[in-house]
Amino acid sequence: MKKKNVKSIVGICLLVQSVSFLILFFMFWKKKKSLSSAFAALSAIGGISGAYLLLSEIKAKKASNADDDDSVFDFDDDDFSLDNFDTDDIECSFENELLDASDLIEDTIEEAII
Repeated sequence: MKKKNVKSIVGICLLVQSVSFLILFFMFWKKKKSLSSAFAALSAIGGISGAYLLLSEIKAKKASNADDDDSVFDFDDDDFSLDNFDTDDIECSFENELLDASDLIEDTIEEAII
């Protein structure tokens, strides 16, 4: 189930509403109507609450991304212990890879010649 971004959607809606109320405030302020102060107050409240919601969502995403990044590099000390380390294992595995690659090259050359 996907996590919904309700905070960010509501924050954007409040900021858009705040801008529209600010435009109405300037329209009514020029005509010296009493509604202008109400629109100014609603614009300020909507702008502040929308900005708060967006900033809190951004901080939460940064915190969750930082936690996710740390878990990628979280290794146990047992993963790097030298008790199970054998150089023959590494050399054998490397030699097998070289043999596989050389067989592949030989097969490709034979097919090209034919």
